[in-house]
Amino acid sequence: MSTEKEVQLEIAYVLFMDVVGYSKLLINDQSQIQQQLNEIVRNTDQFRRAEAANKLIRLPAGDGMALVFFDNPEAPVRCALEISKAVRSPPQIPLRMGIHGGPVNQVKDVNDRINFAGAGINVAQRVMACADAGHILLSKRIADDLAQDNRWRPHLHELGEVEGKHGTRLTLVNLYTDELGNPDLPTTLKRRLSAQRANDGLVGREEELSAITQLLIRSDVRLLTLTGIGGTGKTRLARQLALDLRESFQDGVFFVLLGSLHDPELLLSAIAETMGIKEEGDALMIDLLIAHAAGRQMLLVLDNFEHLMGAAPIVANLVSTFTHAKILVTSRERLHLSIEREFSVMPLELPAAEAISIEEISRSAAVELFLDRARAVRPEFTLSGENSRTVAEICLKLDGLPLAIELAAARLRLLTVQALLLRLEHSLKVLIGGPTDAPRRQQTMRATITWSYELLDENEKLLLQYLSVFSGGCSLEAAEAVWSGSGGRDLEVLDGVMSLGEKSLLLHEESGEESRFRMLQAVREFGFECLSLTGNVAAVQRRHAEYFLKLAQEAEREMVGPQGAVWMKRLELEHDNLRVALEWWLQNQPEMALMISAAAWRFWLTRGHITDGRKWLKRTLASNSTPSLARAKSLLGAGTLAFHQGDLVTSKTLLIESWQTSNNIGEQQLVGRCCNALGVFATCANEFAEARSWFEEGMEIASQANDHLLMAMLFNNVGEITEAEGDLLNARQLYERAVEGLQRGNQMNLTFALSNVGAVAYQQSAYAEARAYYTQALTKAQEFGSKKAIIYSLDGFAALAVSEGRPEISAQLCGAADALRESIGIQQEPHERKRRDQCISRIEASLARKVMHEAMRTGGTLSLNEAVALALRPAPAGSVVQ
Repeated sequence: MSTEKEVQLEIAYVLFMDVVGYSKLLINDQSQIQQQLNEIVRNTDQFRRAEAANKLIRLPAGDGMALVFFDNPEAPVRCALEISKAVRSPPQIPLRMGIHGGPVNQVKDVNDRINFAGAGINVAQRVMACADAGHILLSKRIADDLAQDNRWRPHLHELGEVEGKHGTRLTLVNLYTDELGNPDLPTTLKRRLSAQRANDGLVGREEELSAITQLLIRSDVRLLTLTGIGGTGKTRLARQLALDLRESFQDGVFFVLLGSLHDPELLLSAIAETMGIKEEGDALMIDLLIAHAAGRQMLLVLDNFEHLMGAAPIVANLVSTFTHAKILVTSRERLHLSIEREFSVMPLELPAAEAISIEEISRSAAVELFLDRARAVRPEFTLSGENSRTVAEICLKLDGLPLAIELAAARLRLLTVQALLLRLEHSLKVLIGGPTDAPRRQQTMRATITWSYELLDENEKLLLQYLSVFSGGCSLEAAEAVWSGSGGRDLEVLDGVMSLGEKSLLLHEESGEESRFRMLQAVREFGFECLSLTGNVAAVQRRHAEYFLKLAQEAEREMVGPQGAVWMKRLELEHDNLRVALEWWLQNQPEMALMISAAAWRFWLTRGHITDGRKWLKRTLASNSTPSLARAKSLLGAGTLAFHQGDLVTSKTLLIESWQTSNNIGEQQLVGRCCNALGVFATCANEFAEARSWFEEGMEIASQANDHLLMAMLFNNVGEITEAEGDLLNARQLYERAVEGLQRGNQMNLTFALSNVGAVAYQQSAYAEARAYYTQALTKAQEFGSKKAIIYSLDGFAALAVSEGRPEISAQLCGAADALRESIGIQQEPHERKRRDQCISRIEASLARKVMHEAMRTGGTLSLNEAVALALRPAPAGSVVQ
C-alpha cells in the first residue's frame, strides 16, 4: 500500500550536487565540509533571489543536496557557476554537479510531512552521477533551453548519449568556461564510450575523440591535421571520427587512403576516385573537385599524408575554395600551412610509475587497451594482484604506444606476462606479427619506424642515431655535446631536434625552465641499431659518458649551495642517463665510474634511490681499489647509505675505510665529514661518549678549514645527543645554531635541523612554534624532493595532530610515514623512534586499537602529495591542545 499521496505537480529546474570522495573522509571532516558547502550555497546570488521570491526548495541528499528552482532554466546553471567559483578557493571542495528540468511532485509521507520527488530530481541526480569533481553536466533538455541565447552556446559541449542508471538514455552536455567547470571527459563517460566503441577496435581515446570533434564543428577550423609517431592510432581515430560525424556532414564523409600513393601529383585523382568523380573532357581535376564540393557540407579525410608533402599546396588550394567542406588529415608531420590546425595524438595514458592497486592501474588507457587485446588471444585473461604490476610495467616499457601494446599483447598466446616483460628488453624482436590485412608498415613496430626513418635526410638520420644513446631524454645542451664531432656539421642541433619533433620521432617536454627531448623506447632501440651499424657507437657513447661525468661533478659542488634544489631536480631528470654513463665507464674506464658515484651519492640518499645507489657504489668500489679522493668519497657514500638501510656492520666497515683513506691521502675536509658520519653511527648505537669524540674531532677540522657547513651539521648532530640526554634547552640552542649555519649554504640538510627545532619546541609545549618549524621543514623537503626529510616532517605533524585532539589524522600520518620508509628501504634512527613511540602511545590512549590500525592503513595508501596536504591541513578552530 502506498504511503505517499500526490498533492501537486510542477515543472522545475534541478541542480543536484555531491562531494566526491565524501565517504572516505573522517566523520569530523564530513561534518565540516557539509557546513562549508551549505555556507557557499546560501551565499550565492541565485539562491538568495530564488529563496526571496519563494521559487526555491533545498533538499538535503546524503553527502550533497538538490536545489529545485521554479522560475527558469538559467537559475540552476548560474547558481552552479557561482558555486564552482567558490569551491575552487580554499577549502577547495571536490564537488560535482548535474542539472535537469522536469516534473517535480509535492508529496506527503505517512506522517503527513511534505516532501518532494519526481523525474526532475531523479534525472538530475543521474546526470550528476556521470560527472567527476569540477564538472557541471547538463541534460540535453536544459542545454537546448540555454542554447536559445547566443551567450551560452560557446560554453555548451555535447558529450553524446550514454546509458544511465536503470537503463535511462541520457544525452549529456558539459558546461564549462575558460575559468569554471571541468573540460575533461568524465571518467564514467570514458568507460561507457570505450565499451560502446570496443567492437570498432578503438580503446582509450574518448577524450581525444571529444576534443577533435569539438574542433571539427568549429566554423573557424577548416583543415585539421592529426600528427603523431607511427603506431599512435591516428588512422583508427580518423575512422572512428568519420563514423561519429556522418550525421554532422550531411553530404558525406570521404576517407582517402594514401599509404600506397607515391606521387604527390596523383593526390587529386585519389580524392576524385574516392568521391566517385569522373574526368570530363579537358576539365582540370582540381576544378571538378571544387565544383563538386561547392555548397556541400562534407568531410574529406586524407589518411597517411607524411610521404606526400609535395602535395601540401594542393590541399591548401582545396581548403581555400571549399565553403562548407572540411579536411581532416592524418600525418606523422604537419603540412606547414597557415590555415592548418594541428592536433597531436600522443601515446595512451600510462599508469603512474608507483601505482600498485589494481583499481589505480586499471584506470590507465594503455592498460585498458592491453587487456582488450590480451583477451582477444586469451579470453580468460584478467587483471589480478599477481599480474597487475607486471602489466603496468609492460605498458610503461612500451611508452603507451597503441601499436606496440597490441603487438605485445598478441604474444600472450604463448608467453606469460612476466616472460613478455623480460623479452621487451629487445622490443623490436618481439613487436611483430600484426594483422595480415593491415598495411605492411603496421605489421611490425620496426616497419612502422622504418617508414618514418626513410623520410629523413641523411643529417636527420645521423642525429636520430646519436640521440639514441640517451635514456629518458636529454636537454638541448646534452644533445649538442654528443653531436659535437659528428659528420653532420651543416646541421644545427636545435634545427635538427625541431625537425625530428615535427616528424613525430622526438617528443618535446618542458621541465621547469629547460626543454627536453625524448624518444619513445622503440624509436630509441631502432636508432641505436642504426648507430651500431655505422662504427661510430663507441665515440658517441664516450661523448655521452663524458658529458654526464662533468654534470655529476658540477652537481656535487652545487647541491650543497643555494641552488641545491635545482640541481637535485636536474639529476633526477638525468638519472637514467647517469646509469647509462656509469655502465659505460665501468666497462671501459672504471676510475671514471668511481668519480660519478663519488659525486652522486648525496643525490641517491636525498631522493630516496638508496638501494639503487648502493648497487652502483658497490660496483664502482669493486672496480678500482687504488686509494683516491673519488674512492674515499664513494666509501663515505656507501657507508652512509648502508647505515640508513640498517646494514650497520657494512656501514661501519665502509665509514672506517673512508676515514682511513681520507687521512692517508691528506684530504682533511673529507676526514671531517667521515668524523661526522662515524659520530652519527655511534649516536645511534647509544655510544654517546664515542659519538662526542668523533664530533669534537670533526669540529676541530671544520674550525681549521673554516668549513661552516660541516660545523652546522655537527651542531645538529651534537644536539641529537643532547636531546637524548634530556637537556632540551641546550639541544634547542644547538639545533638553532645548525639552522643558522645551514641557511647560508647547505639547504639540503636544513630541513633536518628545522624538524629538530620543531621537535624540541613540541616537547616544550610550544605547539605554535613547533608547527611553524615543521611547516618550514616540510616545505624545504618538498623543494629538494627529499623523501627522508619528508618522513621526518610527517612524524612531527603526527605528534602535533594527536596533541590537537585529532588522533585519527595522527594515525594516518604515521601510516603514511611508514609506507614512505618502506618504499625507499630506510630504518628509523633512535631519536626518531623515541619520538614516534611517544606519539603512538598518545594515539593508543585516544583511539581503539582497531580504529588506530585502520587509520594507519588508510594513511599508508595515501600518495605523497595527499600525505603532505593532510599534514599541512590546519587544526580546526577551537581544537584542544593537550
